[in-house]
Amino acid sequence: MKIRTQFFLSMVLFSMVLLFVAASFLFTAREVSRLEQQELIGHSVVQGATDLGYLVNDYLLYREPQQRIRWEAKLAELTGNLQLLDTSGPELTKLAENLNANRNALQTVFADIAATVESNPLTDPAARLAFTQVSWSRLQVPTQAIVFDATHVPEIFEDRIDEVQQRELFLVIAILVLIAGYFGTTYAIVQRRTLRCLEYIQSGVNIVGSGNLDYVIPPMYDDEVGALAKSFNRMTVDLKGVTASKADLEREVIRRAEVEEELKITNEHLQENTQRLKEEIADRKAAEEAIRLSEEKYRNLFSSMNEGFALHEIILDKVGKPYDYRFLDVNTAFERLTGLSASHVTGRTVREVIPAIELSWIERYGKVALTGLPVRFENYAAPLNRWYETYAYSPGKNRFAAVFTDITERKHAEEALKESESKYRTLFEQSASPVLVADAEGHYIDANQSALDYLECSREELRQKHVWDFIPPGLENRQKMEHTPFIDHRTVETSYLVHGRIKTLLLSVSPVNTGGHQVLYGIGQDITERKRTEQMKDEFIGMISHELKTPLTVIIGALSTAAMEGLSEDLRRELFKDAVNHSAILTGIVDNLLELSRQQSDRLDLHKEPTEIDQLCEKVLQQLKNRSDIHQLICDVPGGLPQVPADPLRVERILYNLVENAIKYSPKGGEVKVTAEQQNGNLVVSVSDQGLGISPENQAKLFQKFERLGAEVKGAIQGTGLGLRVCRILTEAHGGRIWVESEPGQGTTFYFTLPLTGDANGNSGRSAVI
Repeated sequence: MKIRTQFFLSMVLFSMVLLFVAASFLFTAREVSRLEQQELIGHSVVQGATDLGYLVNDYLLYREPQQRIRWEAKLAELTGNLQLLDTSGPELTKLAENLNANRNALQTVFADIAATVESNPLTDPAARLAFTQVSWSRLQVPTQAIVFDATHVPEIFEDRIDEVQQRELFLVIAILVLIAGYFGTTYAIVQRRTLRCLEYIQSGVNIVGSGNLDYVIPPMYDDEVGALAKSFNRMTVDLKGVTASKADLEREVIRRAEVEEELKITNEHLQENTQRLKEEIADRKAAEEAIRLSEEKYRNLFSSMNEGFALHEIILDKVGKPYDYRFLDVNTAFERLTGLSASHVTGRTVREVIPAIELSWIERYGKVALTGLPVRFENYAAPLNRWYETYAYSPGKNRFAAVFTDITERKHAEEALKESESKYRTLFEQSASPVLVADAEGHYIDANQSALDYLECSREELRQKHVWDFIPPGLENRQKMEHTPFIDHRTVETSYLVHGRIKTLLLSVSPVNTGGHQVLYGIGQDITERKRTEQMKDEFIGMISHELKTPLTVIIGALSTAAMEGLSEDLRRELFKDAVNHSAILTGIVDNLLELSRQQSDRLDLHKEPTEIDQLCEKVLQQLKNRSDIHQLICDVPGGLPQVPADPLRVERILYNLVENAIKYSPKGGEVKVTAEQQNGNLVVSVSDQGLGISPENQAKLFQKFERLGAEVKGAIQGTGLGLRVCRILTEAHGGRIWVESEPGQGTTFYFTLPLTGDANGNSGRSAVI
């Protein structure tokens, strides 16, 4: 059989088997996918049954129509999943029948319960609870049965998946075995039928090639290799008929070799002579070309170089001292840099060309020409009004060459740079903003006086510190700055620890490359006070939200409870009383906020009119009498006091805030007394209590924005911190003043004054901005 036929049959057989195995593998994969889908449906049935249990609980608890709709939608979803379930096999068929039966039972029970709920609301709590428990028990039986049966469905499909995957593994092993068999068969065909036969033919070729034309290669097989052996044998026979004997061939070969050797020796002699002649000609041409190129390069360099070049001859006086020098040759750059043409200077002396030439030029160049020592220098040529950088050397006796460049612009730039640096330094030092300079590793290089004052250290101390020395771990933005390199301009808000105090700096940082090194320049703005104010504002907003919510919660709770049936009238009156009291508290907070807002926006208008202080006192105490059962509110204002020109609503607000504070800061009760007297053209009003008192340290904080002492004074009720601030604003808007006298444990007395003279005819006044 031919080798080609054997290869073709083996490939066809291997391909058919491989296609069969691949088709089996594809079928197995599709079967695994289908079983996994069925397993997911089983899990969905379990989850759906569990969700139905949760929805039943919601419906029984709240009995809302939307709860029933959600339960019915979930039941429909469960029904759809049951219809998609594969019931092949007796076990799955039995489980499907049980699941459908339990689903129908669950639907029937739920419909019965829903009908009962809709037809009989069951307002009695005991009956409602009993109905809920019974209904829940009835629904749990089919629900748990569904969950129990549905749990077995994924297990069955998992077992089937394992069986299919084992079959799939067997197919993979079969494919590997087939591949190994194919390669083994191919190797046997190539090794036994091809390579061995070719080696046998090769040995026969070597025998024939050695001159034995009588040798015959016997064919091993009737295939392509055997046909090749037969063809070679025929070729050997044909060659034997037209070729001489081996001995004749050997003698002819030896004779031709001798002739070829003689010709080779003669040819080598001729080639050596020819090569020497070519080398001599090439060397002469190369020398001539080198001379030409060197001369051309020199002339091109001389003419095209950017630096000026001039060749000179030094002229000595009678004592051998340099007196003058003569221009021998100049290039084009010389003309451009000096403004002197070559035709004007060549052959002439420098004193003829530039009569005002400084003697220092001649002396310096004369030293180079006489000693042969080169020199490099920068000098100003006054006659030409230019700066030059010059390199002078001596190419021969009493001669010197000067190579120079015009550095006038560079010198001007250096002067401008010095002036710019001086201006920068002045701006740097005089800037009111802190300016810090650090290298790329964070070591401080320099800082202006504002930055040194901000960091409270000297320049020498700062240069020994690192950025992190002022920003230790834990401070704001430390971690962000550590992990974010400054590759472009950026503004950061940084906290510094300076002698135990936290300071905040808004720093604008710009990286600058100087001399191949990166330097960070930071210009800062001290925002410590602004940050403190923002923090106070945030705390105040949170506190106000809490203080507004507390009375609102009490009001809503009291009114909601009072609206319930079955309450006694006494309890209902107490609830209404609580709602009214906390409504007054809420009104006081809102009024204080409004007064503070008007003062800050310069819209605090006073509507003054003749006001009786005793009437306002009685009104305020009447409003607050129900605020506490353990305090005695006393109005001790003598009769006959003159009317005071004031805004009665604002004076009432002052009294209200002071009396309310007195109640808060005397938690054990006692007297809260309001008095008034005429003194030095003013009406002096005081509010005193028998409470805790205020320490001198806390007295200094009074009347400031958002200051509250409730958290610091044991037993006091914490407030908003607005009352005393509003009292100060309104008192000073009337032209008066307010102060406090107190000792810890001895009670507190607040005083404020109202001028008795002024516009009392109802005209409005504008308050000053505090």
